[in-house]
Amino acid sequence: VVFCMQHRDQCANTGGPSIMVLDKKRKSQLISVNNSINHTIRPVNDKPGADVWSMDVTAGDCEDFALTKRKKLMQLGWSSESLKIAVAITNNGEGHAVLIAKTSEGDLVLDNRFNAIKDWRKTDLRWVMAQTGDNPKYWAKVKANVEEPQLVSAREG
Repeated sequence: VVFCMQHRDQCANTGGPSIMVLDKKRKSQLISVNNSINHTIRPVNDKPGADVWSMDVTAGDCEDFALTKRKKLMQLGWSSESLKIAVAITNNGEGHAVLIAKTSEGDLVLDNRFNAIKDWRKTDLRWVMAQTGDNPKYWAKVKANVEEPQLVSAREG
């Protein structure tokens, strides 16, 4: 919410589809943005007790990677509704934020720990909450032990 108050343009609904068709061009954009941001930002955790959400930084933590990726993809024409930040727990028990791109091929995770873009079900993450609807200020808990968590988009036939 603080991030949205400071960066209203990043939290505005840009219109467009909530699920992007993942054609060759869009897939290339996902791969390019994920790889370039993963190699541009130096991973550095926030100081204990201070969780600052920033973008376009030279050093930052997981949500800074996710916010920068979201901004870059929106500049390439991705709709704001198709790009959601989610919070999860890693196998090491650490809190972690990633960007999820809602596509015709499913919900794909752009994670600063890996260059590979994976379907949300094929990650090592235990989902906690994710942005919902058309307003990035609204978050919902992801129900545990269900086959289709609330953040998952419907696949197109």
